Amino acid sequence: MTYKYRKIKPRARRVAGVMNKTEAAYAAMLEAQKKAGRIQDWKYESVTFKIAPDTRYTPDFMVVTDSEVQFHEVKGGLIRDDAVLKYKLTAEIFPQFKWEMWQLKNQKTGWVKIREL
Repeated sequence: MTYKYRKIKPRARRVAGVMNKTEAAYAAMLEAQKKAGRIQDWKYESVTFKIAPDTRYTPDFMVVTDSEVQFHEVKGGLIRDDAVLKYKLTAEIFPQFKWEMWQLKNQKTGWVKIREL
């Protein structure tokens, strides 16, 4: 009996403070909203939350509106369980902020909000 193994690509190494293509596209969308006056400002990876001993979470974007501070997590294709867990846990510990998770589905449909806490 022969087995076929599917080759799994390793996760790309992430460089802190450097946006990937999906994050850069979201930043461009936020900048357009800022210029249109819909938001006051946005920052990339500007805040890190300590959610447990030796466990931290840095949301992709902090977005400031007239009425609140929001934290947005941006995802491309595959959404890993550990990312969702940290997102939900942080939102539970820090309920004074609005939490949103966005995904770029494709060029036609654009950005879709997949979670809001």
